[in-house]
Amino acid sequence: MKKYSVYLILAFVALGLSQCRNAARKDSTETAKETNENKEVSSEEQADFLVEAASSGIWEVEMTKLAEEKAQHVRVKNFAKLVRDEHSKLNEEIRSLGAKKQLTLPGALDPDQQDHLAELKRLSAKAFDKRLMEMMEKEHQKDIKDFEDASENHKDSDIQTFAAKTLPLLRAHLDSVKMIRTAIGGR
Repeated sequence: MKKYSVYLILAFVALGLSQCRNAARKDSTETAKETNENKEVSSEEQADFLVEAASSGIWEVEMTKLAEEKAQHVRVKNFAKLVRDEHSKLNEEIRSLGAKKQLTLPGALDPDQQDHLAELKRLSAKAFDKRLMEMMEKEHQKDIKDFEDASENHKDSDIQTFAAKTLPLLRAHLDSVKMIRTAIGGR
């Protein structure tokens, strides 16, 4: 009977620890969106665009930090530094715009992004370069679609202006990614 009680207690402790780990991995993007919903922000569309843009920006900076250390090909390393510098500046603009609109923005990678970063860390240098550029292409394509939509259809003029101003940079990054993927045999 005493042995059964010990096992029961251990089971509850294990369940509690599991719940703590899950709570710690809660999606930073979703948390920001939920917080903004509770604030009764002027526009959910406004909040969602900035939350997604912030999340993407954080992800791209983290990928490029890793690339500066791990990438093998010089073009990948140079591109990573450029993107890190430019997206760091964009992230500051996004945070500033979010503060102006009194929005909560994510401050960390979400669980999927953490998993992708862990995947990148496990790869050999050559495989890393190809996978990184593949992820960069996909992320920039998504960003361009979101920023085009915001620049054309967003109701908030500050966001529309920011999105339109940012599009040429995102397109230049995507063009570079495509050229680098071709050069390193990623296509």
